[in-house]
Amino acid sequence: MPVGARELALEWGADYVSIPGRDHVSTLTSRGFKTAAIEFLA
Repeated sequence: MPVGARELALEWGADYVSIPGRDHVSTLTSRGFKTAAIEFLA
């Protein structure tokens, strides 16, 4: 993740979810991503 990504997301009023040990490909199958997506859609 680029430096400042969290700050930029917060500046734009977006949520930021960090999923340790995952990259842009493996994040989609992680439990953390699925939980964050369900919370977002609820």
